[in-house]
Amino acid sequence: MLDACEKLGRPELGFATLFGDEDARDEALEMLREYQEKMVKVLDWFASKRKNFKANPQMRYIDTGNEVESKMIGEALSLAIESSLINPDLPIFGLADFGEDGLKVSARATPDYAMRGPNIGNILGKVSRELGGSGGGHDTAAAARLPRERKDEFITKVSQSLEEAVAGNE
Repeated sequence: MLDACEKLGRPELGFATLFGDEDARDEALEMLREYQEKMVKVLDWFASKRKNFKANPQMRYIDTGNEVESKMIGEALSLAIESSLINPDLPIFGLADFGEDGLKVSARATPDYAMRGPNIGNILGKVSRELGGSGGGHDTAAAARLPRERKDEFITKVSQSLEEAVAGNE
């Protein structure tokens, strides 16, 4: 519920609920329902666009443009992996429009994949900074922001970094 309130731009409702405000709780529960409905629509969109997921030997990715809100892309990827909508054998990257000329990238990998060497948080941080953006995260969940015009470079550099990390761990 806290996450839903934050993602929908009303974090104060979640916090007020934590402090016992019953009116805020009712509104926060409504925001949770709204968020869940939006997430179902995103997952439906993913399912209808399965053929739009691109893959190379190191990763899978999809550019959602403005079809998926940048704040929702990460959790949507997690749910798509958990529901077997997307094969989790490689890390999954979701790209979404961010601001006027920005790109938000969310990435997810399974713990099994991370044990093979790549830390997607470190890789996203390094590559996004090289391309004039910012990013980071953990070995299985990460995000980055960068200029949209650097998208192709980003995908190439991330793929190379993932390949090097796997090769270095063999």
